[in-house]
Amino acid sequence: MAKTRQGLDMTVGSPVKSVVTYAIPVAFAGLLANLYNTMDSIVVGRFVGSNALAAVGANVQLNMLLMTVIVSLTSAFSVLASQAVGAKKQELVKKVVVCAVYVVAGGAVVMGLIGFTLARPLMILIHTDPVILDDAAAYLRITVGLCGGELVYNAVTSLLRAVGDSKTPLFFLIITSILNVTLNLFFVLVLKLGVAGVAWATVISQHLSAVIAVIYAWIRFPMFRFSLKDIKPDGKIMKETMRLGIMGSLQYIATRIADVIVSARINSYGASTMAAYSTVSQITRYITVMFSSLSGGMAVFTGQNIGAEKPDRIKKSFNKILLLSAGVAVAGFLVMLVFGKTLIGLFISTADPNYETVMAESWKCLMIYCAGLPFLAIIFMFTNSLRGLGEATIILVSGLVEVVFKLVCALILTRFIGTAGVWLASPVGWFFGIIPCACFYYTWRWVERGNRLKDVN
Repeated sequence: MAKTRQGLDMTVGSPVKSVVTYAIPVAFAGLLANLYNTMDSIVVGRFVGSNALAAVGANVQLNMLLMTVIVSLTSAFSVLASQAVGAKKQELVKKVVVCAVYVVAGGAVVMGLIGFTLARPLMILIHTDPVILDDAAAYLRITVGLCGGELVYNAVTSLLRAVGDSKTPLFFLIITSILNVTLNLFFVLVLKLGVAGVAWATVISQHLSAVIAVIYAWIRFPMFRFSLKDIKPDGKIMKETMRLGIMGSLQYIATRIADVIVSARINSYGASTMAAYSTVSQITRYITVMFSSLSGGMAVFTGQNIGAEKPDRIKKSFNKILLLSAGVAVAGFLVMLVFGKTLIGLFISTADPNYETVMAESWKCLMIYCAGLPFLAIIFMFTNSLRGLGEATIILVSGLVEVVFKLVCALILTRFIGTAGVWLASPVGWFFGIIPCACFYYTWRWVERGNRLKDVN
């Protein structure tokens, strides 16, 4: 591992140290992002009201689905840039940056049209309660219609992480979080803008962070600078970007649809079961961010090393980092064994008439889910490593296998073992989703394919 003006070089030094050094600030950023979202909900819920909180919540799944394709495309930039960095081709990195400009600009226009013309029809389509429809549509219109700042920020931070700079995006996120909370309070308490105020606070914070990120990247990394003579996009890079992005989008959409179906199955068991699911989701996301950060570091590691034509370095270190990631998940499970009930108790009052039911169901869900976290850590490691190598097809196959087994558990197994079946859906899906990735990885076919941009000058 070597730190240079060009970022973190993962093609030399200790692989484990390189990945861990990369992952630590990413993990902190993930934790901060979770707190960022929690604070949004607190401000809305406490100072505007439960209907306003519901209006924001009604946007979550739809907002994520709409952003999927563009976010997947920005992730593709990271893969291609890391391979170019590994190959020590700064001009190639510059070509990836140019393609990123076109994709982000096009994405901002498309999302703007969707946000400003279809916000209300889309909220009606997903059966939003008429009581909160106006607020929900306003929130979607602003956050999606003006999502250009978020797209630019995601693209720039993806490129920064591709060169091994995972610390700076954390600082950007800290600035954004402080500004967002401040603006939330100002727009809601002083200007009385309600849900629209929360949306404007989010958009303004994102745009400011995007401007700061662009200025920093331009000044700090010469390889990110380009002039008008460089503005023509490279056809092969654009094709690879679209291939990786679309494959990633299809996988994400499939898993999102499966999760919606699983959620519907959970809803069928009543409010107490749904409350248990929501509680466990809030708790476990703080564990998953730890090993997902390691797998993100592995994506950059594999990208840089396949670009540098060092596949043996990947082969020798992969199993060690895989075991480290699974070990983090096991540690998380052990922590939940000790503190799980205490954490669950933070989300429900003892005065609630459903307290005992929710506590019992939450504990059952938490234990089953956390026991499966090592499988999630492993599948994260395989998919992100393969993504860094540019192997998008097998990741899509893995995602579809995961979806099938999730649905089998949620729709069939529940008939025999009740709610335990739906809690098993994700762990079982993760376990079987590992198989295609592991089979492909250990055939070493990715070694033969090598750097996908090796023919681009």
